[in-house]
Amino acid sequence: FTPSTLTGTELSVDNTTINNSGNEGMQLEADGDVSVTDSTIENSGASGILVSGAANVSVNSSDILSSGANGVLVDDGSATVDVTDSTVDSSADDGIDVNSVDTLSVTGSTIVDTGDGSGSDRGIELASAGTVTVTDSVIENSDDNGINAASVDTLSVTDSTVSESGSPGIRFNDPSANVSVTESTVADSSGDGIRALAADTVEVTDSAIEDNDDAGLYIDESSSTLLVTGSTIDSNGAEGINVVAADTVDVTDSTVNNSDAGNGDGILVDDASATVDVTGSNITNNDVGVRVTVDNGDVRVVENNIVGNADRGIEETFSSGGLTVNGTLNWWGNATGPGGEPTKADGTGDEITENVTFDPWLDDRVENNPNKTSHTSQDLRVELTSGTDTTSQRETDAVATAEVFNDVEDLGALDGRIVTVEYRIEGELVNSTTVDVIANDSETVTLSGEVPNSTLAVPTDNRESIDHTLSINDSSSPTQVTDSNVTTLNVSNPIQKAINTAGDTGADSVEVRSGNYTENVAANVSDLTARAHDTR
Repeated sequence: FTPSTLTGTELSVDNTTINNSGNEGMQLEADGDVSVTDSTIENSGASGILVSGAANVSVNSSDILSSGANGVLVDDGSATVDVTDSTVDSSADDGIDVNSVDTLSVTGSTIVDTGDGSGSDRGIELASAGTVTVTDSVIENSDDNGINAASVDTLSVTDSTVSESGSPGIRFNDPSANVSVTESTVADSSGDGIRALAADTVEVTDSAIEDNDDAGLYIDESSSTLLVTGSTIDSNGAEGINVVAADTVDVTDSTVNNSDAGNGDGILVDDASATVDVTGSNITNNDVGVRVTVDNGDVRVVENNIVGNADRGIEETFSSGGLTVNGTLNWWGNATGPGGEPTKADGTGDEITENVTFDPWLDDRVENNPNKTSHTSQDLRVELTSGTDTTSQRETDAVATAEVFNDVEDLGALDGRIVTVEYRIEGELVNSTTVDVIANDSETVTLSGEVPNSTLAVPTDNRESIDHTLSINDSSSPTQVTDSNVTTLNVSNPIQKAINTAGDTGADSVEVRSGNYTENVAANVSDLTARAHDTR
């Protein structure tokens, strides 16, 4: 069957095979609807299917193979074009080319091996379209873009794969476009995975953008919003996400990993006034995890795992130095926190630069830490308010009272934080308790502990001053003592107690401090030497 041009009000082609047509396989001109069902169009000299003037176009369960031009070309305005459960394979030009359409739907279809090697042919080419949906489809091995939208109102790609494109996998350039990629994979492109030269909103949800030669996501539209949720941006040849210009960037519950084999930025925001929010994500094994050059925006990188980035976890390079990055409550790969700034960030985790606020930080990975337990060097302090300043003698209890403060006004993850307050006398831990400290609040603690014994005898009229301390400690990182207050105990110790201590500890001598002692002494320790403390 070698067709001529088919014209009519309504055209329907069913269960038809067309081979080796010298021009179009089917050229359909209709005022009404056109449908092609259960048909095969193969080895056409020009486009496999060319439709002009139809109100609605439907291609169902058909194969358009080895076309000399486009697989399916809709060359005039149509209300809807629907390609379902079909294959468009080895087209010399675009697989599907829509010049003007209100709605294009591609469902359950495969568009593969598009182009003649010139590098200019796309899997789906949208010169002008209203709403475009690509669902449960595969677009693979296109000479140029897998999907190119020069002008589109809404583009939705769901449960689909766009791979092995000769340029960016998905490209669009319409400042009013709303683009969503959901539960899909964009991979192995010779350019960026997704490249937005202009768009209103770009939303990537539960998708994988991986192994593309350039950036995973490239956004260059100052008024646009980029939303990345639950997605993996992995092993792309440049940045994982490169925001040249955008109004809002929101990355949530996602992974940005191994950009440029560890030599590229995970997330690069190069806009002068963007609002950036990165939360609940894994930023790992990049050169710089998050690099920002924002001057006047708002940058918040909070509650993430920022680990294994070779140069920096977060780096700010503001041209005017006018902004601070909120980098709090992140896990930096080590409980000691981030490094890179010796005066404030001296931990062994991923490094940061100067204008990054990192305190407090998490003491474990986000997913292992639902209560957001954390370390801090600033928000908690302890003040000793009262205590025993004299004690009748050693081996009796001393008492200290203190207030534990949380000076942070609004840091919800630390509300109810459990901290340990330790009581030490002469450096020896004698008691401890736990305290729940609410943000911008305080709690009073009172601890007592026995003053350690000694082989030094001290009279009541010449007491010895020793230290006792209340301090905050964190059992998972004992070096992070936030604050402590040291005061003195003035203690006495009878000669008999000094002798008894020598007997208990195996000491061969006691020292006696000068002063008046009123006591009976029984020297019940053999081979014991007593000497004056003041003439040692």
